[in-house]
Parts: sequence; C-alpha cells; structure tokens
Amino acid sequence: MNIIYKYNGNQINIVHFPGEAFQDFDKTIKYIFNSTNLNYINDSKLTILSCWTDENKCILYQQLKKQGIKLYNCLPDNYDKTQSWYMPNKIRFILDYLKTKITTDIVLILDGYDVLILNTDTILEKFKNQKYRILFNGTVGKYPLEDIEYIENRDSLGYKKYFNAGCCIGYKEDLIKFYEECLNYIDIDNPLNSEQKVVRTAFSKYSNDKKQNFVYFEYEPNIFLTMSCIKVKFKKGCGCTWEAIDIEPDNKNII
Repeated sequence: MNIIYKYNGNQINIVHFPGEAFQDFDKTIKYIFNSTNLNYINDSKLTILSCWTDENKCILYQQLKKQGIKLYNCLPDNYDKTQSWYMPNKIRFILDYLKTKITTDIVLILDGYDVLILNTDTILEKFKNQKYRILFNGTVGKYPLEDIEYIENRDSLGYKKYFNAGCCIGYKEDLIKFYEECLNYIDIDNPLNSEQKVVRTAFSKYSNDKKQNFVYFEYEPNIFLTMSCIKVKFKKGCGCTWEAIDIEPDNKNII
C-alpha cells in the first residue's frame, strides 16, 4: 500500500514535519509508517544522507531501515554524544562526508528527526527535469524570524515562499561548493544555534539573481513539502490516501 499525497496536483515524494507547528504529528507519523511501501533506491545512483545521534529517535532512519533502504549518517565516528549539540556543526559534518565518502553524482540530504519519504520512484526524474543544481524545500514562514535573503516580489511565490534547509537534493560537486560557502558564515552571531541561519545566509548570495541556476528552493512543492500550518484530514475507506489543508498560510511566526 502506498500513500498518495498531492499538493496543487503534484504528487509529493518527501514530507518535512516541524512538530511544534504540525497538528496530529504523532498520528500522521504512525500512519505513514504503517502505510508506506517504498521501492528500492539504487544507492549507486542516489545517496540519501542525514545526521543523527540517536537512531531510535531518528524517524527517517527507522522508516528506511524498515523498507530496506540505506540511510547514511554523516555524524563523525568519533563524535562525543555527551557534548552539547551545536546545530551549525552539521554543516561541517555534511561537507566532510560529501568530500570523503559520497560516490554518487546526486545526493539527497534530509533532516532525520522530522522527515519521511512517501514515494521514491520519481525523485531523480523530477530533480533532473528542473533547472537548479541544488534544490531546497520551501515553507510558509522564515526561521529565524529575521530578514536574511532578499527576494523581489516574494509574495508572488505563493504560500511556500521562504527557504527551508530541512531537505535538499543536488549534484555532489555543487553541494560541496555550496556547503563550503556556508562555512564562511558558520561563526556569525547566532543566538538560536541555528543551522538554517547559516545556510540562509549563504543562499542570500543567490536569492535574488533570477538568471542563476545554482541553488533555489521549491516554493511550488513537487519533490518536497514542509507540512507547516497544516491540518491533516484522514480519509475513511481504503486507508491509502490522505489530505492536508493549509490552515494558517499567512502566519509568518509559524514555521
């Protein structure tokens, strides 16, 4: 049985659930776990990469383990799990793994604790058919709540008009270049300990250049969907489809 979820007619492959802003979080995660059968991903064509310290809490790891799909952890083998977690260090870990361990041309990088996969079949095809070398997901609100990247006429992008770093897919060499740029900002003032602030700052170099095809985000969800400000409505009957409804698309304080 497969879950089929469409957003504006596009069948979504990967969903990102910021739990603080998502109604029915636990119910939805359980539903996806019990209802999704993913086709095997050839890891000679696509590497799926994440970062976690506790595999029991990493819902993506648990999902893909159940499905027999390999999820790679970029956390260094010698990482001291007793130390305080500093989110921007994840950028260093991703970059090092990209440089030393990845052999595929395309890499899918996902948050481990609040991301699940609905469908694997069309991820590569969709990515290759769009113009950007790196594609992040979009969301309805900015985090941190400060202006970093400038986009002219942002409102014309629709509800998902803000950059989110929770999911991305890209060509390995381009990802290396981008995460190297992120390192330039890793020591900026960052009281919220936010990886996303660092990545957004690097993205700001490209955000308003309409001619560039290096990096952008999916403001019209196709591969990724961030389920912020969403209320889930489970359909009765066959149990293999569900709907989601935007309930607060204009609330910028919810991400």
